[in-house]
Amino acid sequence: MARKPNSLLTLGNIITLVIGIVAGIVLPVIGLFVGLQFSPVLGTVLVAPYIGVAALFDTYVGNMSGFARLLGLALSIVTYVVLAFGVRHLFRLALRR
Repeated sequence: MARKPNSLLTLGNIITLVIGIVAGIVLPVIGLFVGLQFSPVLGTVLVAPYIGVAALFDTYVGNMSGFARLLGLALSIVTYVVLAFGVRHLFRLALRR
């Protein structure tokens, strides 16, 4: 008998997607403050998608145009969604053993 394919819209996938989107919006802002006050390396890692877009447009993060900021936000969201799904997959693999 053929197996029915699983749906991609499961509760776990939706929750992981929402966590990744929220992290993509919030963590770069936190990274700016952490980088200035606590740890420059951690701040740089958290703001890395914006730094990549700023390097692509050959400008500073503070001088980016509106399009570049939106592109940085989109790249940040995609980055943190991929990281959230990766962490979820690693947890599922660890719990399976």
